[in-house]
Amino acid sequence: MSGTNSSPPSRVRSLLCEPLFQFLLIAGALFAANHFWGGAGKEKIVIDAQTAAYLIKQREDLELRKLTPGERRETIDAFLEDELLYREAYKRGMDKGDSRMRRNLILKMRGLFLTDAAPMTEENLRAFFEENRADYVAPPAISIEQVYFPNDAEPPDGLLEELRGGRDSREFKESFSQYGSRVIKQVSAQELAGTLGPEAAASIWKIGDEQWHGPFASIFGRHFVRVTARHPSRDYSFEEVKNSLAGDYSMVQSREAIEAEVEKLKEEYEIVVEAPEGGVSGE
Repeated sequence: MSGTNSSPPSRVRSLLCEPLFQFLLIAGALFAANHFWGGAGKEKIVIDAQTAAYLIKQREDLELRKLTPGERRETIDAFLEDELLYREAYKRGMDKGDSRMRRNLILKMRGLFLTDAAPMTEENLRAFFEENRADYVAPPAISIEQVYFPNDAEPPDGLLEELRGGRDSREFKESFSQYGSRVIKQVSAQELAGTLGPEAAASIWKIGDEQWHGPFASIFGRHFVRVTARHPSRDYSFEEVKNSLAGDYSMVQSREAIEAEVEKLKEEYEIVVEAPEGGVSGE
């Protein structure tokens, strides 16, 4: 967890749903029996309700919020796309000599479908920025002060009451900076969850006053926390995100090319997606 301001979010990460890659390596076993044509008709892909629910929970745990119906659908669609690309790569023999087969095959298929982006002048970058302004928004954030104890250190009895009574947190020696920094400024819910885990982050995020609270347990130890400021969401300016726009612009054009090819691949399969509890569409 960094003590500096968050950098603008890259659209690439959200488009490719990278947090799901670890699960994809495991979930491939669910479809192993379907790698070959099973008689007449189209090859069948089934994403059962349990798998769909797991995918959604993984993303919700990462983002510390419930997904909208559209986001639930996007999450499952991203998994389906990877499965289509994986099977197509397998059919084309791209697995030969590939030890990390599933992920590498998906990446190979994406690379096969990539196209060159249009020239990236400042004019079309500004137009791209205006068209996608909703993607360039700083998330809500908090600034915190904390007293941190690693797992091998026991907090003194009554510490919470002493901190609330005015004991200076500077009396406590800071540990290694990534987790023990006493003051952490403008950290988003997602960054907090990525460092401390979803349970501790969710509890800290819910603090509604400027009193000391805790201890909150993470895999690194225990944290006594005081929220010193809350920072509302705000729009980034063109100048703040200019350096990342060129990559996003190129990726979006390539993404559109991949999506077009995936739509063609869907015609070659019978696809069954079971809805998890809560549904995946906007109904």
